[in-house]
Amino acid sequence: MSNDLIFQEIEVFQLSPKIRKSWNDYVIWKVIYSYPKPLRVKFEDLREGIDIYINEGYSKALFAKCHLNEVFWKSFSYLLSKNQNLELSFRKSGGLQGDIGLEWCQHKIQSYYRKYHKRPHFLKNSIFPAMRYVCLKGNFSKYGINIWSDLLCSSLPDVQIRPIKGIAGLERIREIFKNYYQKKGTVPSPALLGFTIISKAFRKGYWKEYDISLWGDLISDLFQPTEGYEGLQQAKRELQLYYEENKQTPAPNYFAHTNLGIKKEYWVDFGIHKWYDILRYAYGSSYRTTHAPFS
Repeated sequence: MSNDLIFQEIEVFQLSPKIRKSWNDYVIWKVIYSYPKPLRVKFEDLREGIDIYINEGYSKALFAKCHLNEVFWKSFSYLLSKNQNLELSFRKSGGLQGDIGLEWCQHKIQSYYRKYHKRPHFLKNSIFPAMRYVCLKGNFSKYGINIWSDLLCSSLPDVQIRPIKGIAGLERIREIFKNYYQKKGTVPSPALLGFTIISKAFRKGYWKEYDISLWGDLISDLFQPTEGYEGLQQAKRELQLYYEENKQTPAPNYFAHTNLGIKKEYWVDFGIHKWYDILRYAYGSSYRTTHAPFS
C-alpha cells in the first residue's frame, strides 16, 4: 500500500446520496496496519469492501469477500463516515461474527493480556461486555465458543484457565478470600468486581456437596471469631474496613464468623447481644438514627 493511497482523501457517500463527507483515510489504515498479518489482511478486504459498497452497492461478490451481510455494510459505511473510528463502527454494525469477528476479539484479548499480564474480566473495558454478549448470543457457536470463558481459552491457549467448580475450584476460592483478607483486613463483599462470579457460583450450588452453600458458609469456615476484648476489637476493625471499601454496612450473612461470635455470646460482657449491637459498637451511637458510620 503506497503512501499516496494511505494519505489519499476519499469521499464517502452516507445513506442519502446527496450527502457527502470527506475524511483522511490515514487514520483507518493506521489501525489496520497495527493488526497481526492474518487479521490485517481481513481488514484490508473490509476497507476495500467499503469502496465497492459505496460505488456498486451490495452484491454476492461483496458478501464472498468478507462474509458480512447488507445490513452490516449499510450501517458500517454510515457510521464510519460519521466518526472515522474503524473499530467502534465495526462493533456497532454487528461485525463481531464469523472469522473476522472472532479473530478481532482474540486479538483484543491477547493485547490486553500482553499489556496487563492477566486475563481480562468481561466487565473490564468497554469492548469486553460486547464480546461476552455475542458469545452468549451464539455468534461464535460454530467454533465451539458459547460463553466468555470459551473465548478466553481460544484466545489464550497457553494460559491456564483455572477451574471454579469442584474441590479444586473451592480451594482456589479459599485462597482468593484469604488473600483479600490479608490485604484489606476485612472479608470481601459479593458485590465487588471480581467476586460477582463467585457469588453466582454459590447461587448455582457449585460447592453444596462440601457443605458450602452460602457466602457466609465459606466466611465462617475460613475465619473464626475470638472471644473477649481483643476479638471484639478485631470484629470492629473488620466492620469499619468493610465500610471504607464498600461504602455500606454489611448484612450478617457476609460476616458469618462475627455473627457466630454473637450467637455464642463471646462479647455479652460488652453489651453485644445481637447484630445491631455490634454495628452500633463499630460505627458509633449515631448509627441508630442516621446509618452514617463514624459520625
